[in-house]
Amino acid sequence: MCADWIIEEYDDKYIPQSELSDTDIRYLDEELDSELELEGPSSLNDWNWVIWNDGYVGHIQLPENSSIELKPGIDLDNVFGMLEYAYDLSKFNLAEEGLYDSESVQDFYDKIASIFAQSVNKRRKQGLFRSYQDREEESQRIRGRIDFRKTAQRPWDPKAHVKYREMTSDNEDNQILLYTLNRISRSDVPREDTLEKVRKGVRSLRGSISYREFEPSDCVGRRYNRLNQDYQRMHALARLILDTSGPSHEEGDADMIPYTVYMPDLYELFVARWLNENLPTGYSVDTQKHEDLGDTGLFYRIDVVLNDDRTGETVAVLDTKYREPDNESPDTSEVNQVLGYAKKMETDKAFLVYPAELDNSFPLQLDDVDIHCIKFALEDGLERNGREFLTDLSSVLGRPDLLS
Repeated sequence: MCADWIIEEYDDKYIPQSELSDTDIRYLDEELDSELELEGPSSLNDWNWVIWNDGYVGHIQLPENSSIELKPGIDLDNVFGMLEYAYDLSKFNLAEEGLYDSESVQDFYDKIASIFAQSVNKRRKQGLFRSYQDREEESQRIRGRIDFRKTAQRPWDPKAHVKYREMTSDNEDNQILLYTLNRISRSDVPREDTLEKVRKGVRSLRGSISYREFEPSDCVGRRYNRLNQDYQRMHALARLILDTSGPSHEEGDADMIPYTVYMPDLYELFVARWLNENLPTGYSVDTQKHEDLGDTGLFYRIDVVLNDDRTGETVAVLDTKYREPDNESPDTSEVNQVLGYAKKMETDKAFLVYPAELDNSFPLQLDDVDIHCIKFALEDGLERNGREFLTDLSSVLGRPDLLS
């Protein structure tokens, strides 16, 4: 699974003009313009293609069979730790299955895919979860109840429009599994033995389960009971797979889906989830909180709102910013953004959270709001860094009970 070229996040790679085909260039330009910036050959770059990684890690298979590895700028173990928190995987004991012994992001994805496919195939043998689903059809056999309004619209038709409930395995819980297996089967990252497990799962579900497309958000907030409790793990893995599956392309018979993780989004999810998991009783967080700005149709989406549940008070707002290594000071736009968040939530404490210490003159007071820069580091151990982050947050807020 060795890549032809490796590009670290927020870095570039010079590739000789002759080594990328027109098809590869068109694919990079049209399908991966969010992940990569492309500069054409010229005398300024010695007639090379220059590809800039805009903060992604993962694997990209090009149409002409060469590939690009997008390498993280932090320790791989910490990428896995961030993914574990962000996608709520810690409760499933995936470490026992060797997931975190992966040697690359591609290897991690392969193991996720293998665990997911094995879980689906095991459940298929035991019997898929069945639930009551609402059905409608035109039928001469009366079951359930007749929809007289719709039946009267077709007086010439001897069939009645009936509505009924049916116990079936063709439900969303299983449709998510089939869709996710299909996405994996179109990826180039999994090894052949993993793909065989995936194809086996697709074959076993196809025919009895309807094919529908789903978003990663469809995998969360679902209801589980003793009959489908194991689906919670499968849906958590499905969310990770769908969320990190990039755009697909078609070139002849090829249809390969890249696997990419956008590090700024991952950092944002990770910090919010870590804080949510480690706050003491009495405090809570709202993540990605939607706040409308009057009747303008505009809105804020606030990364983290820290609440004191005992008083109903909004303690602070936090905005996470994953930065390029050489960007050492906050931008004016970032300060204005978090100031707006604080004013909207009627709190006088706002934090810009970065993975590194910034060279600046903060704290800053604007419009009676104290704006602080605070660090949640990504080098070394994430748990230790998290405790330091929470200690600093507690100190600034004057709330020692945040550490209890």
